[in-house]
This record gives sequence, structure tokens and C-alpha cells, in this order.
Amino acid sequence: MKNDMNKLLVEGILKKVSADLEKDPRRSLRKLVDLGVRFSEGPFQTKFLYSAQSMLRNSKSAYYTLLEDAAEHVDTDSMIRFGMNVGYNGAVLGSRKMRGLRDKSGLCVPWMLTAVVDDSHMDEALPLLYRLMNEGMALGIYSYILVAQSGPADMLLPLLQDFPECAFVLWLGGQQLTPECLEHFRTCKNMMFVVNDDENRMENCRQLRRARMLYGVSRQYGMGDAAAICTGQWTASLKNSHPQFMFLIPEKDCPPEIRHQVYGYTLDLRKKQTCPAFVMELAQDMAVINDEITRDTGIIGFDRKGSLWTWHGLFSGDAFNLKKTPLSQILKSAVTVQPGQTAANGKMTVHGSGNCMMIWRETP
Repeated sequence: MKNDMNKLLVEGILKKVSADLEKDPRRSLRKLVDLGVRFSEGPFQTKFLYSAQSMLRNSKSAYYTLLEDAAEHVDTDSMIRFGMNVGYNGAVLGSRKMRGLRDKSGLCVPWMLTAVVDDSHMDEALPLLYRLMNEGMALGIYSYILVAQSGPADMLLPLLQDFPECAFVLWLGGQQLTPECLEHFRTCKNMMFVVNDDENRMENCRQLRRARMLYGVSRQYGMGDAAAICTGQWTASLKNSHPQFMFLIPEKDCPPEIRHQVYGYTLDLRKKQTCPAFVMELAQDMAVINDEITRDTGIIGFDRKGSLWTWHGLFSGDAFNLKKTPLSQILKSAVTVQPGQTAANGKMTVHGSGNCMMIWRETP
């Protein structure tokens, strides 16, 4: 009952803040952070929000520019609902359940799951995704990345609508978005799009901005890309696309020293607050978040065939396949298996450096 009352209170305050967002975005942002501090649980949320409070004392922060632009060009209800699902449902209610499971049974549950959608067989993929959502929510997982590599984006719309308390990041491959497609998402407030930095990026971002959507742009990087990224050339090239988020993903064979260099750059960029978008090196930022919330950085998600993927590599066998085994049992089994060891019903196969993000560019 207390949790329900807290949630109602948070939602009531958020509605009041959202009403003031267009009038005074800066004051509204400070109110939102103060609200987060009030209801935060655990050291990670508290540390993050106190850091945000400190950063917002900088009147020249580019995050104010980001919010002012978003207040004008992004649907307010979408910002509030997506933020509520990530920040309260996931980071407060969900992480509380995850910590309880970890302390009681040693089960490490990821804060966010990734699923690569087999969009060539949606008749099989969609029921599997529904099962993943139901089992994930029971474990406290409210945030999901759905990777749709080639199929039309609106094929996943029913799933997003049926789980209104979850936050979805719909990560597209090389698809070109159309006004007709985005019109279908107009009433879906619990999601954001991510598009590739490719030949369709400018037009995709233009359509997303026109539709008042939350969105980000992603780029894979390797050894030859560090200079363009770490000198600010890449973020500057996205200025006219106006994304709220920018994601950097290391290629499969990207050397560790390049990954550390790029991650250090993103940390410094966020500290200096000079980019009017939230920039993440997704692999390492997600590892930090998982470690802070669940004290485990291993679990990432599932490939298009339903097989478990972790930081170490791909697990094969029925024991680690969502089509054959419940999510909770997969997570229990994965904790006890180390790289190169054979499990009771399957073994781990490490690909290259074990970079989890290679599943996002896998071939059928």
C-alpha cells in the first residue's frame, strides 16, 4: 500500500511539473531532480541524483538547452511517462525487488534486458517477447531494448501498448521511418526510438522531431574512430538532427584501450555539460548501472534465436534459451557458469572479444 501511495504521489507531482514544463523548463528540471532525490533508494540512485543537482547549479549547462528544446519539440506526456517507467518503476520499485532476490537467493537480475527481434518470423517472435516481458516484470525488470533490425517498426506496437508500466527503447537497423509509421506510435508514451547514424539518419530524425518523439542516434566505433569521437567531431555532426540521446557502441574487435578512451571522453563530456544531448558509451555505462544496482555486470539479453548473451559471450543449449527455459531459471544457471565451462545442458561460446553488442549487428 505504501508503494502504491508513493507512486500516486510521484505521478501527481509529475503532472504538476509537466504542466509547468513549457513555461519554465529550467525550474521544472530542478523540481524533477529534487523529486528523484526524495524518493530514491539505494546508493546508485542517490549518488546519481545528487550529482545531477550539483550539475544543474551551472546556469550554462547544455542540459538546460536540451530540456528547453525537448519542451518545445517532444510530447510532454511521453517524456513524463518514459521517465516515470525508467526512473520510478525500474530504478525504485524494480531495483528493490532485484536486491531482495539477490539477498534472498543469490539471483542476479539485470536492470535492463535487450532482445533482438526475429522480425522475419514475427508469429514466433511476438509470443516469445510477451513471455519475456511477463517473466521480466515478475523479477523487477521494467526497461527493455528491442532491436528491430529490418522489419517495420510498428510490428512491435501492440507489445509496447500492452505493457504500459515498462519503458521500451526501440532500436532500429537501417529502416527509413515514414509519417504513416510514426502516426501509429502517437498514443504510445512509454517508448523512444534509436536510429543508426547512416544515410537515413537526417530524414529519420526529421520525421521523429516532427512527430514529437523521444529519440537517439547510435554509432558503432572501432580503432579508427577514436579521433573523430574524442575531438567532438561526431557529436557536432549530429547537432542539426537534435537527438536527446547519443549512443556509442564498440565494434566486436574494438581494442580495450580504444573503448576506455571513448568511455573516458563520454564521462568528461557529461561532466563538462557542453553537449545538448545525453551521450553514452552504451556497453560500459550499462555495465556500471548493472553493477551499482545488482552487483553484477554479466547479463545483457537474448539474440534472435532466444539464446542468452552476456559480457562473456553467447550461451548455447536449451538451458540458456528463452524458447525452452523460463527466464528466472536461465539467470540462475548463468550465474554458475564461467567462460569455457560446460553447463548441464549447453555450453558458452565466446565470440571475438566477447563484446555483447555484436548481437545487434548479427546476420540471420
